[in-house]
Amino acid sequence: MIRQTSNCLTCAAVLALLSAAPLAAQEARGGGGVDNGQTVFDDTWLTVGIGVGLTPSYAGSDDYVVIPAPLVQGKIGPVRITPRAAGA
Repeated sequence: MIRQTSNCLTCAAVLALLSAAPLAAQEARGGGGVDNGQTVFDDTWLTVGIGVGLTPSYAGSDDYVVIPAPLVQGKIGPVRITPRAAGA
């Protein structure tokens, strides 16, 4: 059973690597854009995301704990939102 699962995961990983293709950037037509040194991040912006972590409840345990990992960062007017790691 374990060997069968391992083979399935290996096949899935190889398939994912083989199907990944790089994207090519397109050239701007007509050169209509003006580069004044500003970026999107100079104005108001906000990024919201969520992730999940899975870890054993203690070293060697067969019980796992799900840990949510929220993310909020951005700039609203003069206020920047830049979270730091816990305990930092």
